[in-house]
Amino acid sequence: MADGGVKTDKDIFLALICGASTVMLGSALSGTDEAPGRVIEDPATHMKKKIYRGMTSPEAVLETLYDSGSSEELDAALETAPEGQEIQVPYRGSVSSILERIRGHLQSSVSYGGEITLAAVRQKVLPDPSAFLVPLSAAARSESYER
Repeated sequence: MADGGVKTDKDIFLALICGASTVMLGSALSGTDEAPGRVIEDPATHMKKKIYRGMTSPEAVLETLYDSGSSEELDAALETAPEGQEIQVPYRGSVSSILERIRGHLQSSVSYGGEITLAAVRQKVLPDPSAFLVPLSAAARSESYER
């Protein structure tokens, strides 16, 4: 499972071909209608934003335990180091367009791998990933774009 650090569609593809069966997309989908959180308007920019809380943020943990936990669980949670945070992210509307984009990039990546299924690319890459996963040079990176 790829959990954390997934910023681009490329990261999703790399995780899947290198053995992950699941990719967590918390922040990638955080500003969508389907994600939990409330939509607010930024008073400075008048842009819509959504409050995003990682599920191990202090706010999320305390809310969960306040609603259903015991006082001992609440005390233990207050003593635990937080892992997530609460931030404002741009509002992005429905998740469907994001998922369509990811699907398209995965299909394109599979074709670049010379196969017709993700499983076939994984079988090709897993025995020797270094033969397929070559870092881009600075020049190549400047000519490319993030996907």
